[in-house]
Amino acid sequence: MLRSLVGSEMCIRDRVSTQSTGTTSRRGHVIDHMSDHHQLARKISLVVMAALAVAAIVTLSHTASVSRRGSLSAESELFDDIGNPRVKGYTCGNIEVSPCSPIGGTCEGELERECECKREFSGKPCDWGPYTQPTQLPLYSHPSHVSHQEELSRLQLAYDFSNAVYSNSLMANKCPGFFNQQSALNTTIMNVESDDADTHAGSSLILPGPQSPSGQVEAIFGFRGTEFTAALTELNDCLTEEDDACQLRAIKTVLTDLDVGQHDLTWTYYDTVTGRNHTVNLGYVHAGFYNAVFPFLESLLGNASQYISDITKSSHKKKQQHHHHQAPIINVVGHSLGGALANLFSSVLSAIWPDTRIYLTTFGSPRVGSATWAAHMDQNPHLHILRVVNGLDIVTLIPTWIGLMDTVMHAGPQLTVGWDTVSKRCAESKLRTMKNMLDLLNPSWSLERTCAEQAVNQFHLNYSYNFESFLSAQGYTGQGWCDPGATLNF
Repeated sequence: MLRSLVGSEMCIRDRVSTQSTGTTSRRGHVIDHMSDHHQLARKISLVVMAALAVAAIVTLSHTASVSRRGSLSAESELFDDIGNPRVKGYTCGNIEVSPCSPIGGTCEGELERECECKREFSGKPCDWGPYTQPTQLPLYSHPSHVSHQEELSRLQLAYDFSNAVYSNSLMANKCPGFFNQQSALNTTIMNVESDDADTHAGSSLILPGPQSPSGQVEAIFGFRGTEFTAALTELNDCLTEEDDACQLRAIKTVLTDLDVGQHDLTWTYYDTVTGRNHTVNLGYVHAGFYNAVFPFLESLLGNASQYISDITKSSHKKKQQHHHHQAPIINVVGHSLGGALANLFSSVLSAIWPDTRIYLTTFGSPRVGSATWAAHMDQNPHLHILRVVNGLDIVTLIPTWIGLMDTVMHAGPQLTVGWDTVSKRCAESKLRTMKNMLDLLNPSWSLERTCAEQAVNQFHLNYSYNFESFLSAQGYTGQGWCDPGATLNF
């Protein structure tokens, strides 16, 4: 029954391939896009820094298709956060309605209240921080009375599966735990390839036993992305030349493919209990991120539905027999762009199955959505969130806004690892407290630009050492899912 987790067909635009094991059939051919780690590091560095450098040039002339909350007046196009809906506990102000994280910020002021950050928190919505490691546990939002070892085991599972999804056809060699039928079943990778992007999603069924964080049957979904293939090719060709016009055209191409427009995320689903359709407004989110996750939704939501149905039926039978029964447990994980996709997938999952226990664990995720979106994520007591940030990871500090300069924010608490490895000059720079990514164009921000460039390779693509040091310092002694000798990809 539970072996059907990855058995559903899916309809995906462009070209799709899947790699499966267990009882799942192999459809199509496996596309291997594994590239050298240093080439990947250079590509992501180029994308991040190019997008920041040119943002001011093209923001007001951005022509991407944008789904808005309604028509915009001339005035609202000139000022950020004008006309945003107020969200209790998540916004400040009445005219300029700015997102403000209840974790790291408070609304201060008498007339037009603004978000003021607590100690060690930063960003316009005060959503980044703290940068020191927590002294109190548990780590995830909405504690569910689990042991510290279970939390650490879940972190290890999330980190290893996020890495495994990067490995494509080498996944079984690098992370054999997900292919050991004593511990996991139906581990599958799905690939959406186009001229503009190359994104992947994976899923697996974690079996009861010592490697399952809860000791029970769990599902896991992971995401990754190797972004903007065509744009990167153009940019690589131009950066080595001294032709400024060529470089500017290439950087504009990158920013267009990043698609910093808005998408109003509303989700309609059929409720089998009430027999009615329900529509949930999740607020605006980053259009590029949504477009990247959309092709996977039909298949992965089908897999999640099958898993929840199987667990529910099995638990009902055990309850009738007076045996121990479990509730469904779903893990959603990802790194970088994959972390953004994991956020969006979790928001849809929790809207459809609000009573299902979901653990969202991301590494180096950028900001994703509005205050409405963040409130939906944070206020569901069954959605447990943890954002892992390595040092001064620049990707976690962007974007500061999307669309016509409307602020976006993180959801959930942050675990910062490796802050002690940040250089003193970068730690004391204005990069961590950046409220607008256009500040990086300021001539006086040369130090911050240097720190941002260095952070991509030092932190964003090098989570392994600081993350594993954190687990060790916490006394975690559990077994990993990946080969200790394997070179992991971030």
